[in-house]
Amino acid sequence: MVAKCLEDLFFDQLQIAFSSENQLLVALADMALAVSSNDLKASLELHLEETKGQIERLHDVCNLIGCNPYSQRCEAMEALVEEAEEAIDMVADAEVRDTAVMIAAAKIEHFEIALYTSLCMLARQLGLNEAADILNDSLEEETRTDLKLMILAERQVHVQMAGF
Repeated sequence: MVAKCLEDLFFDQLQIAFSSENQLLVALADMALAVSSNDLKASLELHLEETKGQIERLHDVCNLIGCNPYSQRCEAMEALVEEAEEAIDMVADAEVRDTAVMIAAAKIEHFEIALYTSLCMLARQLGLNEAADILNDSLEEETRTDLKLMILAERQVHVQMAGF
């Protein structure tokens, strides 16, 4: 879609976010099954539940402003999910696989943080404050998840380094 104005760009990015979150539902479930760390598994499962809520919020925003959420496919999330799948399939050692999954998950979170930050900014510029507030809830969840993943990753790397 070619955005002719900020509203078009906002709609486009909402559709990309909706596609992204729906793709992530499957990926998070697969990632949670593939890891050996109970803390990481719990974090991924929690984020899976949050993702379901984020999809609901995106639906709410689309209904609020009259946007069809199903019009776009997020190619960036496709690539990030593929990278996560490769991390699962290519790494035999459980601890190294856990670290690889954490890295893949962190990349996904950074993408989502950028996406929700942009959506909030566009919503505010368009005077859609209710939509911005709804989207900000998802941004806050993504930011918390990113922080949890970074803490887990640091802990995991320290454990692995202690073995050397």
